[in-house]
Amino acid sequence: MKFIVLFSAMTCMAALSFAQTNTFPPNGAMGLGTLTPTTKLTIDAGGIRDGILIMGDAVGAYSDVQFKVKSTNGFATYTPVQWNISHRNDGFFSGTAGSSTLEFYSILQGTGYLAPLVFKNTGDVLLASPRNTIKSGNVGIGTVNTSLYKLAVEGTIGARKVVVTQASWADYVFEKDYRLPTMQELEQFISKHKHLPGVPSAEEIEQNGIDLGDMQKIHMEKIEELTLYMIALKKENELLKKKLEKIEQMLEGKQ
Repeated sequence: MKFIVLFSAMTCMAALSFAQTNTFPPNGAMGLGTLTPTTKLTIDAGGIRDGILIMGDAVGAYSDVQFKVKSTNGFATYTPVQWNISHRNDGFFSGTAGSSTLEFYSILQGTGYLAPLVFKNTGDVLLASPRNTIKSGNVGIGTVNTSLYKLAVEGTIGARKVVVTQASWADYVFEKDYRLPTMQELEQFISKHKHLPGVPSAEEIEQNGIDLGDMQKIHMEKIEELTLYMIALKKENELLKKKLEKIEQMLEGKQ
């Protein structure tokens, strides 16, 4: 009998001790692990590393986490959302009150591989693809092989304007000490190499691609060289024209 009474007392004390960390006050707020909930549901795990676990026992099914916004102007529901937050992963979702927006972000960090997921209602729904990646600060779209490029795109890029900055430009062609190749030198080089001096060959372009900034600089260099050739040709034509006029005058005087 004493054992039964002692056992019952210990059970009640344990239950009361556990209940002291949970509260269900009449104001609708719920606290698990805390007696002072500050939101509709406040969970304080203390020093325990585990958080919330949602499980389902149906074969082939998974548990859903639903985020609902009670508004006729905003999102009605986001379901299902497969979401994982732990000490190894970062993530958050945010909304802007009154503007009918909800942004959901997930960055899964593994062995140097980052896979961002972005869901927005700013006019588009952006779904991350396994072919899109951010790795070591480099961004890949349609590819995970970014190599040393800050942005690698597998496909066609459409843009209204592209700005490429250059440390130097080809105006050095107009300097007095610039050596302009002679027409004979230019002809010999083209005959031997099948491309203009200073311009990458077709083989180099196939292997390494085109640096837009450098190629624009090379194009400008050739345009400025052509301009100098044209100026020189114009001067030569003027001299020939004057010589021809003198010859015509001499022939007219003999008649």
